[in-house]
Amino acid sequence: MEEAKSSFKKSKADLAAIPEELWLEIFQFTCGISRSVIEDTPKLLSFPVPSHQKTLHKRKASLLRLMRVCKLWHRIALPFLYEHIVISSDLRMVSFGHESIEMEIFTSLLLLLPNLRILIIESNYLPPSLYQTQALTNTTIQTATFPMFESFGSHRRFLGNATNVAVTLPNLRQVHFTEPQHDFHDFVNNGLNAQIGIFRSVTSVLISPNFKNTYTYLFRIIAAFFPSVQYIGIQCDFADLNRPFDPAHGNTPLYVPPTVHTLGFWFCKPQAKNATYRALCHTLSQIHGDALKVIRFGERTVVDLRGRPFASALVNETLQAKGWRMEGGDMYV
Repeated sequence: MEEAKSSFKKSKADLAAIPEELWLEIFQFTCGISRSVIEDTPKLLSFPVPSHQKTLHKRKASLLRLMRVCKLWHRIALPFLYEHIVISSDLRMVSFGHESIEMEIFTSLLLLLPNLRILIIESNYLPPSLYQTQALTNTTIQTATFPMFESFGSHRRFLGNATNVAVTLPNLRQVHFTEPQHDFHDFVNNGLNAQIGIFRSVTSVLISPNFKNTYTYLFRIIAAFFPSVQYIGIQCDFADLNRPFDPAHGNTPLYVPPTVHTLGFWFCKPQAKNATYRALCHTLSQIHGDALKVIRFGERTVVDLRGRPFASALVNETLQAKGWRMEGGDMYV
């Protein structure tokens, strides 16, 4: 035992010989992030977003400590530090100082962040650079949260915004719709033809509760702007989902875009009574989709269904009649 201790004390680990790729794996493990998860599926944020923001803050603090150890660690960890950027609220925007000037600087820095994968802007203020220049392009961002429907002064303004966002983020795969600032029924009826199919790389879309009672119109927008979408996740209440999809025209069917194979529902209150599940089954029977195969509920709702044999049997019967199957899990693919 003494010889082993003596041998251990005399041995010196050659840290300089460790490949930088291995150091990066070590740093990511230290911060609780699996590299395979990031590379294989840059997952859109599961609800609710604030908990993820806390996680990002914790990871950032860990990385900052690692970066202070030596120049080598600083150089390796620095790009990874900026794979996720979160601007969480209008109050946070104030901390940038004069927001219009500071945000212009921020957007110009996007070009200098080659590892940036997730961009979350929850403020109602979006930098004019996203709308006015096509020279600012970041090809690594695959997941983004921003108020795409902010400020409908006219549908032409929105279409111009969407075009420039599509150019700025050409490899965008996953989008989270946050808050509509305008009733966009007229926009759907009058403005869809101008920019059909501009977000061809997007395959996943998440919808916040703020879009209740507008699903008929919103799905038409999604089908038009995101021709490759495969997954739509909806955060809502049972009561909102069980109302008519189009209140102005009664119980009209809801047509899911023809490319969507999975439709997810994450209920703000995941438990419900049998009568509510019966109403949910009626709602599901009104949904149609050419490629739809899977209805995904949040995990806690699936657990609640398992404890309610009547409701579980009713939901399964409804899904089987439609040729669908039920899954449980987070609101992403």
